[in-house]
Amino acid sequence: MSDNNFRDQVIRAYLNNSITEYALQQINSLSESYSGHPLLGTLALSQLQKEKTENNTQKASCEKNKSSLSAYPKVSFIVPTHNRVQLLPKCLDSILSQNYPNIEIIVIDDCSNDTTEDCMKTRYASKANIIYVRNEQNLGPGGNRQKAYQLLSGDFVVFTDDDDFYFEPTFIDAAIKIFMEYENVGMVCANSIIYNVVAKQLSFHSLTYLGELTGKDFFLGFRTKYRKPNSTFPTVFRKSVLDNAGFKDMWMMNDTSIYLRAACFGDVYMMNQWVGTYLVHDSNISKALPHKFILENLDEKATIYSIAQSQFGTDLDDWYYSQLVDTIIYYLKSDRISFFNFCSLLKWCASNGKGQKKQLIKAVIATKKSCK
Repeated sequence: MSDNNFRDQVIRAYLNNSITEYALQQINSLSESYSGHPLLGTLALSQLQKEKTENNTQKASCEKNKSSLSAYPKVSFIVPTHNRVQLLPKCLDSILSQNYPNIEIIVIDDCSNDTTEDCMKTRYASKANIIYVRNEQNLGPGGNRQKAYQLLSGDFVVFTDDDDFYFEPTFIDAAIKIFMEYENVGMVCANSIIYNVVAKQLSFHSLTYLGELTGKDFFLGFRTKYRKPNSTFPTVFRKSVLDNAGFKDMWMMNDTSIYLRAACFGDVYMMNQWVGTYLVHDSNISKALPHKFILENLDEKATIYSIAQSQFGTDLDDWYYSQLVDTIIYYLKSDRISFFNFCSLLKWCASNGKGQKKQLIKAVIATKKSCK
């Protein structure tokens, strides 16, 4: 996306109230720090601000009322980290800048060998709402999230990575108000900006739906009809929904699994607000995927299929087949796998392919041949 296109999208979002004035200034500063020049010059920014009438309601929402925390359900942020001391403070500071008064942050340090521990014990030592835990051995992203999940005490949960950060301080406040209005909603999703670290480029990828929809509709249209939010950091989840979805025993806590499981037990609300920045860099996706990781991922898809069948009472064989094929094709195209691992993959398909296992095995073999 060109700079001009991104600039035009930001302006439109600002004028239709999905970006606040504060967020606009933050995005402008981000653009300057990343590209060396602001998105909007001083004159252009001033003229744009004059076009928009002051939103007094939004300003009032930004005032913290700390008189009684009991009036505000607690929101727990889960932040796993590993050797990211140069990025982690920006993430944590942006969470602490939220105007919502009842927040806890659980930082699980996956045995970092940089200065993460020193940073947490000095810079954030006085923050009573931050819980810092350092692992003695590496648990990986899923294990880290699971450990934090066991420790949280909030009624609502946000899964934030250590390189994500927020520029909209009213995000949590706005999301909780939606939860209070819609009791059946299990997650509230928002828009976010993507920053490609390698290309040094900011881009907009808007949600394709705004408002409330059933969990079943979201589940069936996930990543086809309804765009997946950028990671999980721009989404707040109701913890009771996550508990019902089996999160206390869940190990494969990747973005897709979190969204799909939650959708089986609660409805979804997409709000028209831009809340933060998602960084894309070389370490976001590993090109060489471990065979064990893929089998665990496939096992998780099988679990989600069983949960959805039970909850929705719908024939989901076609959905299940497409999910397995997408995962396996991505794996086969990411790296050359050994003959032993390929046989292991075929064995898994034969055991778990349900009514379409023959078709699935044929698709896997055809993909393997095309990758030679």
